Amino acid sequence: MTIKEVKRFLICGLLFSAFFGCSPTLNITDLEKRINKHYTASSEGDIEYFLKNTPTKFVKEYGEDGVKKKLHQMYDNREYPELYNSIGELSVQDRSKCNSTYYYKVKYIIDRIQHTPYLDSTALKLNQEKYGFEHVHFNPKLKTLQVRENKETILLFDKKAKEWIFLDYDSDMTYLNRYFGHGFSDCLQTKIQSSTYINY
Repeated sequence: MTIKEVKRFLICGLLFSAFFGCSPTLNITDLEKRINKHYTASSEGDIEYFLKNTPTKFVKEYGEDGVKKKLHQMYDNREYPELYNSIGELSVQDRSKCNSTYYYKVKYIIDRIQHTPYLDSTALKLNQEKYGFEHVHFNPKLKTLQVRENKETILLFDKKAKEWIFLDYDSDMTYLNRYFGHGFSDCLQTKIQSSTYINY
């Protein structure tokens, strides 16, 4: 092999590594930590966390100050913030990719607790109908509502921010096409429906 051929071989190897060898991955511990971090940030109203958890294109479109303003409106002055326990019964689909964006689809259970001094019987009944009677508990002495939820979420890797962002899964994810490219949501739904879960 000549020096020129060796150089070509090394350059090809480096390019291959750059494109295929450094793809982002999360192991099961990373996934658990990442999901729990989201709920901790929600309880604490961590605006900086939610700014990082917003797709880069959305932040560019509305401006960092505009996004922060919306987040402050959502999380500031909450009289009774929701608290969460760590997730349980985590199930994960293998990492996949649509439009060059990597993602994980996950399912788990989580307990949400909130001080609810004004909860009436109608609101309690609505919660029981939505989450199942056995998953909703109200403590009348402490005025706390505890709900066990079955959740489905997606973790998407935002290449520009180099962050895994957390999104609630919905049967209609077409809004993601605006931030991750044409056909992204169709690709996502097709792959999710044809993939199986690994239980941990």
